[in-house]
Amino acid sequence: MKKSVVIPFVIAAVFAGRVACAADSPPPSAPAHLSVAAAFGDGMVLQREMPVPVWGAATPGAKVAVAFAGQVKETTGGADGKWSVKLNAMSASAENRTISISSGTDTVVFKDVLVGEVWLCSGQSNMQWGVNECDVKEEAATANDLMLRIRDFSLGLAPTPQTTIKDGQWLPATPQNLGRSGGGLRNGFSVIAYCFGTSLRRELKVPVGLIQAAWGGSRIEPWTPAVGFQSVPALKTIADQVAAGKLNYDDLQQPTLIYNALIHPWATYAIRGAIWYQGESNRGDGMLYCDKMKALIGGWRQVWNQGDFPFYFVQLAPHNYEQYKQPIPALALPEIWEAQTEAAKQITNTGMAVVNDLVTDLQDIHPKTKKPVGERLARLALSRTYGFKFTDDCGPIFKAMAIEGNKIRITFDHAASGLASRDGKPLDCFEIAGADGKFLSASAEIAGKSVIVSNPQIAEPREIRFAWNECATPNLMNGDKLPASAFQTHNGAKK
Repeated sequence: MKKSVVIPFVIAAVFAGRVACAADSPPPSAPAHLSVAAAFGDGMVLQREMPVPVWGAATPGAKVAVAFAGQVKETTGGADGKWSVKLNAMSASAENRTISISSGTDTVVFKDVLVGEVWLCSGQSNMQWGVNECDVKEEAATANDLMLRIRDFSLGLAPTPQTTIKDGQWLPATPQNLGRSGGGLRNGFSVIAYCFGTSLRRELKVPVGLIQAAWGGSRIEPWTPAVGFQSVPALKTIADQVAAGKLNYDDLQQPTLIYNALIHPWATYAIRGAIWYQGESNRGDGMLYCDKMKALIGGWRQVWNQGDFPFYFVQLAPHNYEQYKQPIPALALPEIWEAQTEAAKQITNTGMAVVNDLVTDLQDIHPKTKKPVGERLARLALSRTYGFKFTDDCGPIFKAMAIEGNKIRITFDHAASGLASRDGKPLDCFEIAGADGKFLSASAEIAGKSVIVSNPQIAEPREIRFAWNECATPNLMNGDKLPASAFQTHNGAKK
């Protein structure tokens, strides 16, 4: 008679005197056993409308069968004991079903499994910041959406790609689960991820699974797989450093170390896409940050092997970095903004949410108004991934400039809904320069879906820059009340 065991959440249980667990493949001399990848567990959400990989380890040569939703997929453990199958694409389902994986007399069963939309939510502290200390604290305290599932785990570093995850479990979005501490949480589950997920739930009306993997103070390099650096010529030095193993494996900021420990165990777990809020720790990289985003996004897409999945990110918020007296250029933040804007333009299937209108305290690097951030990321996803119709799905982005006598006309992408002043006051944060490259404050007026900028002291203008200051909170927005992104033109003036 077949023995069976239910493995709750962390995929570990005593079974017939042995342990069925998510682990690396067994040595050849190990007794017969079955394990399933650590990403899987009770209460999980499987991605709808695409093949769903399921994988793990078993005795080399042993048959493995995976049964779920009327499907049965069979395979055999390889010489290294590893096995993998793909479930056929499925429609969304809120039915609490079980998935059964068996090999010989071993069976692993996961209960309360849903099918819907799965997103990876990553970055540094502004993504990690929890629901208990932001603008949805009261909302999260009464939440009870059993169709919104959250997943987190403890933080760690690793010199090589790992297959296991340090603790964590799939849980429904209840007040107790959203508000808990420990693991990779920072005073609750990520508020931005939560608001992103609730927006998707409201509009899509299908189960949603959110995987939180965020670490305060982290640079982008440790989140990036080796293959990502290898694919971007500008980052060859980093790629060579990783290939040679010339890393300090105890240093949070070393390339690949967070990816190896936190992201690689999820690689190939079917997801719809990722959201990202990071860059504060890379201030000073300038346009090189665009290359690093190409490495991160391209690297993740390559290891997932499910095409150019959607990747939506947050442009960094304005902040008074000068207070820290760091030896970093004063324009370091605007230059990161420019790099992020270019990444959104150059990297396929990406989008950027601008948040420069949400900051009320420039001394606080963690703005407390985070609900709109999650909602703006969701707006991008609803528009570009799910086909919802918006006049504009993000704020105005610089498109082109035209010199008209002693004035410059600026046109924007994402201004189909028109342009407006957020506070009803004259447009602010515009500067204009002549051939000498010296910028002066400028007046700016909305003219239809463009802005005309001028300064009477500059008869022959050449350049414009907008919100080009780390503390800038400009009032230009489009008709959908989404703020404009900072920019500078490059028209040949002296710099």
